[in-house]
Amino acid sequence: MPENVVAISDYHGDVMSVRSDGSITVNSLPEGALLYTTLVSEVAGTVAAQNLLSVFNPSGSGKTMVFYQFVAYPYAGAAATATNSVNVFRTTAASGGSLRAAADINKFITTQPNSIAEVRTGNPTTTNGNVPIISIPPALTSAGSGISGTNTLVPPTGAAFVCLPGEGVVVRVAAGDVDQLFDLGFTWSES
Repeated sequence: MPENVVAISDYHGDVMSVRSDGSITVNSLPEGALLYTTLVSEVAGTVAAQNLLSVFNPSGSGKTMVFYQFVAYPYAGAAATATNSVNVFRTTAASGGSLRAAADINKFITTQPNSIAEVRTGNPTTTNGNVPIISIPPALTSAGSGISGTNTLVPPTGAAFVCLPGEGVVVRVAAGDVDQLFDLGFTWSES
């Protein structure tokens, strides 16, 4: 830690850093937690329902995954008229689709171990909760006008979304348009 920073830790392990310039940073990352991120880009929409990306904490992992950020960039390559939002659900099972190799999940520190997460694309089969935890509007356009509004969702300071072993998240669209495209990503910690 630089010499011009004072760190204060509370009972729960949250750290507040006060710098000599007066700026303050709050970090609720548990001590020893490792950060990972994954992104899928240019995922083409389909007319039928589709699971676009799932991140799952396998049963028996012995780890807790805490999600800190979800990023969604819906856009259209041509006229797109589907009005279904992209939703994120908690899931209690994930299989099938294309399983990303653990070595291909991005690490915040390159020397840290591979993630325990199962990252799946290509319409994996999931068991979802009934109510979405996040909803992103679709890309609507009368022409191939590019990206719609960018959506970066970050929980409030000190809050995060927790997935115990046997739990995860999935990005799903109920129906869509083949001209829609998506860039989607999650950032999480494991401890």
